[in-house]
Amino acid sequence: MTRRGFAWFMAGVLCAAFLAANALAGVVLRGARLDLTAGRLYTLSDGTRRVLGDLKEPVDLTFYYSAEVGARYPAIAAYAARVREMLQSYAGRANGQIRIHEVAPARFTEEEDAASAAGMVPAETGGETLYFGLAGANAADEHAAIPAFSPAREPFLEYDITRLIAQLESPTRSEIAIISTLPLGGGERAPLFFTELARGAPLQILPRDFTAIPDSATMLAILQPWPLSEAQLYAVDQFLMRKGRAFIAVDPAAVTWDEGLASPFGPAPVVEPRSDLSRLLAAWGVSVSADVLADGQNALSVRTADALGRAGEAPQPLYFKTPAAQMARDDLITAALSRQINFAAPGALTVAAVPGLTTTPLVSTSRQTMRFSAEAALARPSPQDVARSFRPSGRAETIALRVSGIAPSAFGAAPPLGIGAATHLAKSLRPAEIVIVADADFLNDAFYVSEARAPFADNGAFALNAIDLLSGDDALVSLRSRAPSARPLVMIERMRSEAGARMAGAQARLRKEIDDTESRLANLQRAGNGAFAGALGAERTGAERAEADRFRARMLGLRNELRASERDFRRGVETLQGWLVFVNVWLAPLLVAAAGVFVFWRRRVRAEGWS
Repeated sequence: MTRRGFAWFMAGVLCAAFLAANALAGVVLRGARLDLTAGRLYTLSDGTRRVLGDLKEPVDLTFYYSAEVGARYPAIAAYAARVREMLQSYAGRANGQIRIHEVAPARFTEEEDAASAAGMVPAETGGETLYFGLAGANAADEHAAIPAFSPAREPFLEYDITRLIAQLESPTRSEIAIISTLPLGGGERAPLFFTELARGAPLQILPRDFTAIPDSATMLAILQPWPLSEAQLYAVDQFLMRKGRAFIAVDPAAVTWDEGLASPFGPAPVVEPRSDLSRLLAAWGVSVSADVLADGQNALSVRTADALGRAGEAPQPLYFKTPAAQMARDDLITAALSRQINFAAPGALTVAAVPGLTTTPLVSTSRQTMRFSAEAALARPSPQDVARSFRPSGRAETIALRVSGIAPSAFGAAPPLGIGAATHLAKSLRPAEIVIVADADFLNDAFYVSEARAPFADNGAFALNAIDLLSGDDALVSLRSRAPSARPLVMIERMRSEAGARMAGAQARLRKEIDDTESRLANLQRAGNGAFAGALGAERTGAERAEADRFRARMLGLRNELRASERDFRRGVETLQGWLVFVNVWLAPLLVAAAGVFVFWRRRVRAEGWS
């Protein structure tokens, strides 16, 4: 075989080997990818992998996206690209159990009709209709949908998609058992959060004499309970050892629930003014203070009346808000909340270490807090009375937290005497997830719902988020919010900040120079008899001319400094952008070309040496 023929033969062999290796990699390395993003945006969490690994039947996901319309909006186009790539990651990890389809609905087409039928909600942008959502269907033709992807929820993209898939795999809604003295069964008078909760899940309110918690329930909501008997505490304890999911609101002073509860059809419901689950909470290392908290920095205004009966308003430190900045921003329960949560005389949560358990603060106060007697809070002191005795501690207190991990039983290794139990669990069968709030008043409509039944704070959203998350698939509970995919150019932002600081400094100096010069000119005016003194037709004195010239020169100099600072900033940004273009566009090809030239040269040298 000639050298030329051998070269063509080897080229064919290498081409065939490349195609075979590529095909083999497509099967063996299906779904594999190298994620080099800072927040590992495209690496699926363990919870998502568990949901995908447990799929028993195929799931069809249809991505509805008006690509032509979205392309005109760079932020939407970038987010759509991330959604598309995320869906590809899901399909790659699902062992063929997830099938992805993409549809681009246009106006007055069959695709638009299909999108509407699937529950997609379009957005109107510049007179155009943009569809941007996800619909899913399982083998039993059950459906679920994300009607519209919102850029504001980009940190929760993985959770939203995983939850949709989990709903299609297990479409049966979780049942929630409730222990509460709050007035939940009042029809139209029921609290808004309870009305919303009932729309999303089957609820079972346990009677005061309950002795067991139905095993059909997947989680337990304990809202300002009555003093539970030992048998009832044990039933709660063992339910949590089996299921490990609970939302608990206990308040050392429920100061508002006795207002407006009277009914013409019967006696008003009795809400426990104080509630305590110390035996259960202590097993998890959590305690609720006997005193309540007052927050002077975030006090809410309440109506007051003076001695003459004149109405007014005053800040009441016992009623206060917690802005979004005082909530956990990396926990799915609170990360999406943007409005305040209002509380009324809540308790303070303290934590002690328990092996196997971790606690995550969800909502905290400001540092302008004081612990206040629960008895005094229940007596409804006036804002003025609280203000007079207010002495801030300088300590931020925790109002709500989340307990995660293998929880020990509050009853140790055996059930209490006199209580027969077929089996006793000394620790939870699976990692527990329990949310504890040291307040019950925050669920009262008076604190976050307008007369039109519209929430103006996130009290209800916080409770519903927690219950919804805890009652879902175990894998969903482990998910956390992700950072948005859009990341600022840190160096440019730093340069912008430094340039802004320089310009602000120059402007401050200019302002001071102007003030000083105006002061000197005023002094000259008071002391002299020239033009500055107001003498008509008088010429300016030498001192006045010198001061005016100095002022004009200084003004020009400072303006030049401002322009120079702006020029330096623009020049720095342009230089950095030039380097970024060079590195990203030219450097890699140049390195590849240089490597090719080097390899060619080495082979040429070796060939000449052999000859």
